[in-house]
Amino acid sequence: MRARASNLMIGTLTLALIGGALGGWLGYQKFISAKQKTAFRVIFEGSASGLRKGGSVNFAGIRVGEVVSLKLDHPRRVVALAMIDGNTPVKSDTQVGLEFQGLTGIAAISFTGGSDDAPPPRKGADGIPELTAD
Repeated sequence: MRARASNLMIGTLTLALIGGALGGWLGYQKFISAKQKTAFRVIFEGSASGLRKGGSVNFAGIRVGEVVSLKLDHPRRVVALAMIDGNTPVKSDTQVGLEFQGLTGIAAISFTGGSDDAPPPRKGADGIPELTAD
């Protein structure tokens, strides 16, 4: 009886240590990935139909981030705040628009183009880089 209780305690402690190590590793990975993201503002002059919070942000067809928030700035102006990878080569001449994915019609912000020697995009009053969509 005593040996069985000892084995149960050892097994429980082992599972707790494995779970704690896994949780710590996942938390560290989330912290590192969040640290490498940068905020970016996209301004739509007109409709941003189909764009949602949590939607994709793509650069040349590759997912580089997601939409964090959407707000209506004026009656015909929508401002989207996105978190994108810090090493995404967005320049001032990069074109921004909406692309629709799949049959559902969910919209994603699409960055395309941009030359290597172009300056970085201008920053808003709060220091967040921003581009205006076509």
